[in-house]
Amino acid sequence: MSSYNMRRKNIRKWILLAHRSGARLYVASGNEIRILREVDNPDGRRQNREIDTDAKGSRFSTVAGRSSPSGTFHSRQQKHGLDPQMEAAEHLADGFAHQLCEWLNQGRARSEFDELVVVAEPGFLGKIKRFLDKETQARLIEAIPHNWTALPKKQLQDKLKELTGKPNLRGLTRAA
Repeated sequence: MSSYNMRRKNIRKWILLAHRSGARLYVASGNEIRILREVDNPDGRRQNREIDTDAKGSRFSTVAGRSSPSGTFHSRQQKHGLDPQMEAAEHLADGFAHQLCEWLNQGRARSEFDELVVVAEPGFLGKIKRFLDKETQARLIEAIPHNWTALPKKQLQDKLKELTGKPNLRGLTRAA
């Protein structure tokens, strides 16, 4: 077997399935696929009217431990402006997409994967692609604009088998 084929056989592929309210990161290596990380983002389910904003598109957050000019530390509410073209729910989705991309960018920097596949609802996929650094984008071999996160386990396994090109892929397991 050539060295190229040996390398292709040992490719470590990360597969991110994501949507605004959660994500699962899988690693496919050899004939095995494992869930590497799973995260829930309950803010992704919130509607604009449920998010603490004022009429001008600002939101409030608590700022703790900041010093005042007198040198005292206190907690207070701080007002943050939002982009007038971006609704509050989109702002939260951007934050979650950025968090996911930080994982991907860090994993690439640590050489934890060779290839990356991202499967996400179309609008969220665009956000993820925007936040990936150039080196991680270079490892992105496929971007699929669908939401697979709610698929039944058997159907998801079949899709992942297709995606990895490994018809004898063993079942989904949790990473140790």
